[in-house]
Amino acid sequence: MMKLRLVKNIWQLLAVLAFTHPLSAADPQPNILFIAVDDLNDWIGCMGGHPQAKTPNIDRLANRGTLFLNAHCNAPLCNPSRASVMTGMHPATSGVHGNQQDWRKSPYLQGRPTIGQYFKENGYYTAAAGKIFHANHGCEVGALNGGHGGLRGFNHPQSWTERFPSHDRQIAEPSVMTGRNMNGLDIWHWDWGSIDVPWEETSDGRSVKWAEGQLAKKHDKPFFLAVGIYRPHGPWYVPQEFFDAVPTVEEIKLPTVLKDDVSDIPQAALRYLRKKKHMHQRILDKGLWKEAVRAYLANIAFADTMVGKILDALDQSPYAKNTIVCLWSDHGWHLGEKKRWHKSTNWEEATRVPLIISLPGAQAQKCNRVVSLIDLFPTLIEGAQLKELKGLDGKSLMPLVKDPKAPWNSVAVTTRGGVHHSVRSDHWRYIRYSDGSEELYDHRNDPVEWDNLAMLPQFESIKKQLAESIPQEVRIVKEPSANHREPGFRPIFNGRDLTGWDGDLELWRVEDQQIIGQTVAENPLKHNSFLIWRGGWGGDFELRLEFKISSKNPRANSGIQYRSQERPEFGKWVLSGYQADIDARQKFTGILYEEKGRGILQRRGKSSVKELKSDEELLKAIKIDDWNEYRIVANENRLFHRINGETFMEFVDNDAEKFKRSGLLGLQLHKGPPMEIRFKNLRFKEFRAVEDRPIPEQPYRSRK
Repeated sequence: MMKLRLVKNIWQLLAVLAFTHPLSAADPQPNILFIAVDDLNDWIGCMGGHPQAKTPNIDRLANRGTLFLNAHCNAPLCNPSRASVMTGMHPATSGVHGNQQDWRKSPYLQGRPTIGQYFKENGYYTAAAGKIFHANHGCEVGALNGGHGGLRGFNHPQSWTERFPSHDRQIAEPSVMTGRNMNGLDIWHWDWGSIDVPWEETSDGRSVKWAEGQLAKKHDKPFFLAVGIYRPHGPWYVPQEFFDAVPTVEEIKLPTVLKDDVSDIPQAALRYLRKKKHMHQRILDKGLWKEAVRAYLANIAFADTMVGKILDALDQSPYAKNTIVCLWSDHGWHLGEKKRWHKSTNWEEATRVPLIISLPGAQAQKCNRVVSLIDLFPTLIEGAQLKELKGLDGKSLMPLVKDPKAPWNSVAVTTRGGVHHSVRSDHWRYIRYSDGSEELYDHRNDPVEWDNLAMLPQFESIKKQLAESIPQEVRIVKEPSANHREPGFRPIFNGRDLTGWDGDLELWRVEDQQIIGQTVAENPLKHNSFLIWRGGWGGDFELRLEFKISSKNPRANSGIQYRSQERPEFGKWVLSGYQADIDARQKFTGILYEEKGRGILQRRGKSSVKELKSDEELLKAIKIDDWNEYRIVANENRLFHRINGETFMEFVDNDAEKFKRSGLLGLQLHKGPPMEIRFKNLRFKEFRAVEDRPIPEQPYRSRK
């Protein structure tokens, strides 16, 4: 009897091993399904980050694979985190630390293959949809380029056999552009609310539908299919059904926050919190904390549904029994903890991420070892039985997939901005800032990181031991921006159509990524007409654009209208307000004019504050039949016009009745002779805090 029981137990053990051991060399090469979810913290059911999170599909994946409960990103920001995952190089090695930085130009990554590229070079069919490398929603207009690379992002076409929506673009055009100000905070990139759009028509939905098609078709090679899900990245716009899927605002449970939590953190961290314009206080003042938490949970529910659609398609495909599934998030997210919102800190809320690796036929298991996203590249290489790639910074997680309690001595190192570092071990988090200040948290007794122990002498040896893992050399690539669009500026023209603009479409069109305004002799204008930007405008700002006027239109007259109001009593598409003039005859170009108001306020070469170059010198800066860059700065009641780097006009408006801090922007077509005006590369930056504004070259003084 005992012998029979022993035999039975051995067979049970072998059966378990068969389901939990990675594919052997005798098996066909496995497919890889690689799912990246943007800005997803630990608020998923299987991680217990929030009691009201509903993620049945991510939980179901965890129930058939290894859930890493202590996984951390290597940078708490999208671009450096994704570059690190996709190249297997830590930010300290690659020099990629910012969201505007084009990782493809780092000299330290030249000649290094990405994950997709390596699998493609080793016989795999590689395909991708959605945000895999860094990309952005393209602001109010769904711009292909612009800040953070826009919808194109910093894509790597060489990585993919096929790409959705195209090899030249990562994110499908949003069904609803951002900047709707549904929450009343007037922060264009961080907004939330329900949208009247089926999930299939959202940008994520279209990516998922394409991925479903990939899983349904026949493949002659093993495949590497990467699917990027943009939500819960802001803006938090999802169909109403996903808001209905989470508790009401009144029922929402807020994160547990210690009132004086930041009383023991260094000044370096406090300065960073202040730099973010007291976001938490704004949320409290508006009474929006519960609304924001609910919106984030609704977006998580949406992302989870997208994951479920992909898993359903896999399960119904011929590839279900031979596909490794890897789900990860690029970093975490704060929702008021430490009085912080968004990402980009070295604390647990920003570094801890969901990570699940599911092998064919595997059973549910949880791993508490500290691991890092840098380990994904070598893990997938081993899982796919490919040749080892030398020079990767991480190491394969397959030993932990085989046995979650296997010996493991690694820590997770997170680097922010190339200057601040944290080291996460099984029990500790150590943070060292650029000025040498420190934080230390004991996760056995303080999982929410409330008690900073760094100042206590009994922990000096712990700090010293953890500090040994901070990179000795941190490479910095001196490339502040991915393209000519400077950090902080966002496009207001997408180069394809007039999304966000309103005007007489018989007069305005888009060609070659340019806005062209044109009148003809057969249909002269009865009054000046404007193309009006409707995407949101207010406060102090800097506007940058390029314009071209032609010598073929010697009497062409145009302008850039700002801080303006509509004047329907004068006709449709008429604005009244400040205007930066453009004149083919060069008589008025650069001056400050008030449309339907005081007329010429400041001529070229004049200033209320200092001496400018002479009118003759400034005229030399203007180019006819070529592109000119116009910069307009409205800094409180001080206005600047600059063309091709020269200051043409500087004016302090002390007319309190006329002075306006907000108003519409417009591009002008002048009544009179036929004309044509061209604009491109329109982008602007709002100044919402004193420290954001340009520093005047001289102090203000009243204009007499």
